[in-house]
Amino acid sequence: MSAVNRRTVNPDLHWFRNSPPSQCVEIIVRDNGPGIAPQYIDKIFDPFFSTKKMSDKKGSGLGLTVVYNIVKNHHGAILVKSDEGKGTAFHIFLPAVEYSSEPATGDAVAQYRARNNELVLLVDDDEGMQILGKELLEDNGYRVLVASGGMQAIELLEQHKEEVALVILDLVMPVLDGGQTYLRMKKVKPDLKAFFCSGFVTDSLISNLLAEEHLTAIQKPFKSEQFLKFVHTTLTK
Repeated sequence: MSAVNRRTVNPDLHWFRNSPPSQCVEIIVRDNGPGIAPQYIDKIFDPFFSTKKMSDKKGSGLGLTVVYNIVKNHHGAILVKSDEGKGTAFHIFLPAVEYSSEPATGDAVAQYRARNNELVLLVDDDEGMQILGKELLEDNGYRVLVASGGMQAIELLEQHKEEVALVILDLVMPVLDGGQTYLRMKKVKPDLKAFFCSGFVTDSLISNLLAEEHLTAIQKPFKSEQFLKFVHTTLTK
């Protein structure tokens, strides 16, 4: 069982050491599970950290790491409170800003619509991203193939390599990550056009891959217009 609450608070300066905001938004996520042992609290945001046995693990082991990086990139902080046998609460603090910009107009998005009903291969192990990405692309005139992992993506490219105009890859995936998948795909289609989506764009290994392969990456989370601009720009290179 879980609950999500949010409120606007005056922040404790302890949680915002650099340029603390005058106000922040607090998002609280609670559960009534077994809780987290005190010795593990400082490790839960480490990549692949888990107290579960390998046979019991589900997912990539990167969920909390992704959350941490997204919050950090938005100049926020996370406080974890846990009672063993009672549950855990995650307090996420994000700087509050006043909404003042105008929403994107139809004309702004229209300039990035598909020109020739191009086929895009979307590769992401997150089901939510698969659904949202596919819907956004199809709503703007693109045809879409979806793969939930690297091996499936390679198989789809082999089957449709003459049609696939663009591949959009998540960087962090189990078995084959986005970088490994891209390098294998290039053997199938040497002139492959692609870009990456990730919450880890600033990682040094990823930065090296992008530089070596002359690729770009969009930071999660992103706006629809920003995503479509990446699609359009990569296709027209």
